Amino acid sequence: MDREAWQLPPAVIEALGHKEPFILSIDNTIDRKMVQERITSILTIKSTEPLLLMFNSGGGEIESGLLLISYLKMLKVPIVSLAVGKVGSMALVIYLSMPQKTRFAVPGSTFLAHAASGGPGVSGQINIEEEKLRGLDFKQASRLFKFQWDSLIDHDKTTRKIIADALGDTIKYGGKKISLHEFLLYDHWITAKIAEEIGIVSEIVMP
Repeated sequence: MDREAWQLPPAVIEALGHKEPFILSIDNTIDRKMVQERITSILTIKSTEPLLLMFNSGGGEIESGLLLISYLKMLKVPIVSLAVGKVGSMALVIYLSMPQKTRFAVPGSTFLAHAASGGPGVSGQINIEEEKLRGLDFKQASRLFKFQWDSLIDHDKTTRKIIADALGDTIKYGGKKISLHEFLLYDHWITAKIAEEIGIVSEIVMP
């Protein structure tokens, strides 16, 4: 990418300390392959480089997303987040796990919020693939399903805590205050403006 050919919004440049950032794209589906590629890139970041995360993803696997969050949390460099497209499901959890004061979004970006157990891709986590069931008796299959279900519940608790830590237990949505639990019961596609009002976005910036 030719850095001279494009310009970041002034607020983002200021948040980066006017330094050339290491850019990491959170795009496409969040899965093991995508996260492993991003982790490999993260390991090359220099201590003098701020990190700019650019988001355009509808979400993906919870476990893979949580792994990426763990690596990002270990970084000592400043991290700035910029939503440039859709930020949905697990991508939103990653976005919310980053520093609140430097979560930016362009006007046309959109956000999908919901509980982990209701999101895209979750069925794959509680589904026992046919090949795994072959040769298993009922008890073995039941134990495998229970393990997958327990993992999903643990992931749901973890993602809910990340969201609660970022937004609090009560938010203002639709002109009234509602509990975060109530908000997460349903899918909510929201604009950047509403996301800013809720506290998801710290500032809307012009591209």
